Amino acid sequence: CVVLGAGGAAKAVLYVLFQKKVKHITLVNRTPNRLFPVKEWFQKSFRAHLDIENWENFQNGSSDFIDSADIIINTTSLGLRGEEVSLPWGNLRKCEWVIDVVYHPGGTPLVNEAQRCGIPAFDGKTMLLYQGAESFFLFTGQKAPVSVMEEAMNQAITLKIP
Repeated sequence: CVVLGAGGAAKAVLYVLFQKKVKHITLVNRTPNRLFPVKEWFQKSFRAHLDIENWENFQNGSSDFIDSADIIINTTSLGLRGEEVSLPWGNLRKCEWVIDVVYHPGGTPLVNEAQRCGIPAFDGKTMLLYQGAESFFLFTGQKAPVSVMEEAMNQAITLKIP
């Protein structure tokens, strides 16, 4: 599994991947100096190995792991405003899923490109919805009206993002 980004969302994803016993995880970030603290946190917290990779090597396809990547998870903010996340699509022969924690009307450029390449992909709308549902429950003690929340979310997302 390849995780793009080294912020809070990346840490949450890394935690879940560890819990799900993913055997090999590589962290890639645009700012190299942010990789090392996350790697140190992961290794100390879980006593597990985490590979890190330079963003440029990943994008141009020269990384050793790129041919074996099964899942790509974008935790960066890229795509929120329609920015493209350039991936070496031709090198991602084993990729089975692309997941983007970012959501955008009509899908993020990353999700749309993955789907054009025949790779199943989805964005962060479902994650956003169920985070909201869990928060609703924690604040009220009542089960969230997920269908109502989903309708409101979809209406809000279709509004123009500044």
